[in-house]
Amino acid sequence: MVENHYDLINVHHHQSNAVFEKILKERAQDDSHYVELCGERVYLPSPDFHALFLLKHTMMHFAAEGITLRQLIDWGFFVKTHGKDVDWPWLEGVLDEFGMRRLYDIFNAICIEDLGFPASMFQRVQYDSRLKDRVLNEILNPEFSGKLPRSTCRRVAFKIRRWRGNAWKHELCYKDSMWSAFWSGVWNHVLKPSSI
Repeated sequence: MVENHYDLINVHHHQSNAVFEKILKERAQDDSHYVELCGERVYLPSPDFHALFLLKHTMMHFAAEGITLRQLIDWGFFVKTHGKDVDWPWLEGVLDEFGMRRLYDIFNAICIEDLGFPASMFQRVQYDSRLKDRVLNEILNPEFSGKLPRSTCRRVAFKIRRWRGNAWKHELCYKDSMWSAFWSGVWNHVLKPSSI
């Protein structure tokens, strides 16, 4: 199954995502990575693009709804397979610029301490152990899980509760303020009510 998107990430919910999208699209222009299959070239994402997109996508889901350990296992195996080809100073510079560095460090720590990947694979493993435990606990036992309520009023109330409860996760993934993201989200729901 192929899921088509016009944009790589949701550029409407956080103002910084529009700038981040441009960085992803610039890295996506690298056409030097491909395989030959039945006489045809199949182009692959560059390791830099793949690393940045994988982290951003995982962090966006973590901040909004939640993730499972599978996403961190994906990260660990990506680093194991392609880590030697990633421009780590560039990647970590982008993560710093967009306020994603602390969560990146925690993802690396979980890969090492809880998933058994060797520390030597990762460029950097510095983190707050209490915050790492909180992130891991949220992954294993999310505070807001289950299906959304069916009625619109209850669904809106649930989403507001989840938004407030996930503020700490938002701070690990975005530089944008929570209120900026809130008003962008409200405006997008006004433009597309079916997304409520």
